[in-house]
Amino acid sequence: MAFYLESERPADGVVYWHLWDEGGCTVDAAFDHLLELVDHKGDRPSTVEGSAYALKKWYSFLQTEKTTDIDATDDTLLNFRKSLMSRSAPNRSDDEQAHKRSVNKDLRAIYKFYVWLQTQEHYSKGKRIIGTHGCQITSTLVQSQLPAIKRTPRSDYPKIFHDAGEHSRHRSSHVLDEGDRSALHEYFHAHCSEEIALRNCLIFDLAWEVGLRRASILSLTISDFDSARSTTAADFISVCPRRQKFGYSNRFPVPIHLAARIVRYIDGERAELIAATGSDAKEVFLSSADGGPLSGKGVTVDFYRAARSVGLPLRSGLHW
Repeated sequence: MAFYLESERPADGVVYWHLWDEGGCTVDAAFDHLLELVDHKGDRPSTVEGSAYALKKWYSFLQTEKTTDIDATDDTLLNFRKSLMSRSAPNRSDDEQAHKRSVNKDLRAIYKFYVWLQTQEHYSKGKRIIGTHGCQITSTLVQSQLPAIKRTPRSDYPKIFHDAGEHSRHRSSHVLDEGDRSALHEYFHAHCSEEIALRNCLIFDLAWEVGLRRASILSLTISDFDSARSTTAADFISVCPRRQKFGYSNRFPVPIHLAARIVRYIDGERAELIAATGSDAKEVFLSSADGGPLSGKGVTVDFYRAARSVGLPLRSGLHW
């Protein structure tokens, strides 16, 4: 059975997500969880969107495993992780690290979904689904059970990859983690126009989730994301940046949730910039001043200012 995901943006401008199966039945638990993320937790649209796509992958996986959401276990999560990793073959070790970080992002979304699900008695049906002791899924994200355990990233999310370079000090005095990512996103949205904020957040996420370097990101064109417009798009699309280190012509997997955000940016804020400047540039990321291709220097200046403002070290390890 296939699962389908769509977004809806009412007049208030808030994006809501709907997951349903091929029989037309809404996945109620996913719908309610995503609704709470939007209405009550106030998560950023990109965070909610990432959770929505993670849940689509999760329910599709549960279907192939012939199990249900409330019967999931630690082993189910581990098998899900293996399934996500097998869907795309990275080109080099650096790309594998980026792919692991992308998988970790999905897994964290699923852990948080189960923390919420455990509090919903009409969904959890009295089961001890997630917790620190005697539960199907082990995690210290839920601390309602005694004895309490000191929380760490490893104990909160035991089945994520812990060797994905998220806290590595190799090659740099500081490698950006999820907290740094959130801080940079918040900075851009607070201090930049909506077009520049979205542009810079997408540039960062392409570096963080895909492992692309600055020059490769800036060489991407709008046609590279045409396949993301398909209603039958897989969990990843493949792009081949025109500029790559050492002249390589490698293809890189872009998670569909990120590709979909880029398509919306192309059709929205970028299209408005094109109309205002009369630019005919084909690159995805453009200068807000004249609509021409964005320069590497401009990106570096933007991210340097942002990093200093949120207290990151000068040598933060974004994959530039």
